[in-house]
Amino acid sequence: MGPDTAAAELAAGGAHPLDPLSAAEIRRATAVLRARKGVGSGWRYASIELVEPAKNEPAGSARTVRAVCWHAGDGRTYRAEVSLADGEVTRWEYLPGQQPSITLDEWHECDEMLRRHPALIDALARRGITNLS
Repeated sequence: MGPDTAAAELAAGGAHPLDPLSAAEIRRATAVLRARKGVGSGWRYASIELVEPAKNEPAGSARTVRAVCWHAGDGRTYRAEVSLADGEVTRWEYLPGQQPSITLDEWHECDEMLRRHPALIDALARRGITNLS
């Protein structure tokens, strides 16, 4: 789904400023990051969340999404903010020296890799563990 399709879907929804992000809003934010910053394959998201509006902002103000993402190839981590109404990245901040917490898909990938690793299989077998499930 492209940014324009997601924008049309959002326009029909009329979310309250404090409602949780909808699936359409998350798709819109990731589509904007893909189009504007190249966040696609090879990238992972640690979090995607609503930026709560300031108390003095008028009701119906444009909603903003904050995302923390990183490139799996070089490990560089970024904090982004995306205006859903404008379809623009309003903040793109490199976070040197920071690493997001492990994600569920990484946990599963690590588990699968370890279960296939010959040295681990051998070490467990020497201890009588042969059922790796």
